[in-house]
Amino acid sequence: MDDAMREAAAGAFAGAASKTVMAPLDRLKLVVQLRGSLSSSEAAAAYEGPIKALSKMVREEGALALWRGNASTVVIQGSTSALNFMFMDFFKKAARELINDDNGSDQSSDDWRVPFLSGGLAGGTAITLLYPIGLARTKLALDVGKETRMYPNGMRDVLRHSIRANGVTSLFQGYSVALASVSLYRMIHLGGYDWIKTRLYVKHGLPPNRTDSSALPFWERFTAAQFVSMAASTLHYPLDSVRRRLMMQSDKKERQYKNARHCFVQIYRDEGVPGYFRGLGTGYIR
Repeated sequence: MDDAMREAAAGAFAGAASKTVMAPLDRLKLVVQLRGSLSSSEAAAAYEGPIKALSKMVREEGALALWRGNASTVVIQGSTSALNFMFMDFFKKAARELINDDNGSDQSSDDWRVPFLSGGLAGGTAITLLYPIGLARTKLALDVGKETRMYPNGMRDVLRHSIRANGVTSLFQGYSVALASVSLYRMIHLGGYDWIKTRLYVKHGLPPNRTDSSALPFWERFTAAQFVSMAASTLHYPLDSVRRRLMMQSDKKERQYKNARHCFVQIYRDEGVPGYFRGLGTGYIR
């Protein structure tokens, strides 16, 4: 196994492990973010705020329920890491060719647009291939209660109910806004981190096209990762809120939102600007 593949496998394992450790916060974030999609206003009010929501979930469902839907999260994490490993170099090459065609010269090796464009392409590919699993993850997080669960058999129930209600296309409910959301997130997260690493390599007198980031001090890598993660989370969060609310309609005959535009407008009318950012604080901690 070469160094690049070993690093990708280690990244996938570390990502899956960290997602499992942080799964309670991830589910809590989704419940707070999407409580407006619950069956009634009374149910939504019961999960207002992270402390109130966490207390209710533990009291009624038990502590282990905080990991509900984590299996799909681990699948997404591992698959995304594998896809990034397989296609990131291809997307970087494609981005350089696009920029060279635009500039008419080969000046793209140090062009800041390359990591951002390739990161967006990688994110778009991953969300397209893994979208039904992401939809199942979202709906399982909002499958609140113990005796009143809609999907007791997990991901299988989510997919089956959605297909029965609205056909296979329901598994891609909200896909268009999700593509924009995740591409933006990955563009900032992957591209931003790659761009900062390149600048740090130059600062330390190293080749800017290195693939082994261990040459950089840990604190620089950690600071860069936290900065781009928080920036990406904040900027893409309104789109994420819209796409997840649309996901929640996949097995509903009567839908609250006609499309992404209607969802944007309805959130603003009902909840104001804060409605787009519910659960973001919990996401920062996570």
